[in-house]
Amino acid sequence: PYSDYQFFLHNKISELRDQGLGYRRISNILNEEGILTVRGRVFTNSHVHSILKKKHIREKRLNREFKKEVSEFKLDHA
Repeated sequence: PYSDYQFFLHNKISELRDQGLGYRRISNILNEEGILTVRGRVFTNSHVHSILKKKHIREKRLNREFKKEVSEFKLDHA
């Protein structure tokens, strides 16, 4: 499960991305504001991209639908 800080980072990055900013500019803004990665490091453009990508993969995995199939089942007693 995501921590509150991870949700905060994703929401902040998503807002900046929705404004049309690139990964490098977003990382610069986060660093200027003193916001650190989950592991306490300064941001790079790769960190920003990774956060967005991994959240997308997670959402896709959690929201996928499975095909439901019902088949005949017989149990023979020997």
